[in-house]
Amino acid sequence: MSTPDFSTNEIQLFPNPAYNQVSFSNSNFSKVIFYNLQGKKVFEADLIEGENTVNFNLKSGMYFLSFQNETRTGVKKLLVK
Repeated sequence: MSTPDFSTNEIQLFPNPAYNQVSFSNSNFSKVIFYNLQGKKVFEADLIEGENTVNFNLKSGMYFLSFQNETRTGVKKLLVK
């Protein structure tokens, strides 16, 4: 099963680096899942169309954010300070 191409411009992520909150400008994805560098899921949040702000309590480090909907998945990196 393949997914259509993901353009990194589809999701605007800020601030990056972040402390305990990050905002997304979203038009195509219904969920974001945070993975640590070992590939373990550490956080998940539902998204709505438009602006989203997600609060989290994660250790400092690099995380991969997997943005998903029914047919597509896209990944961005987030540095947590």
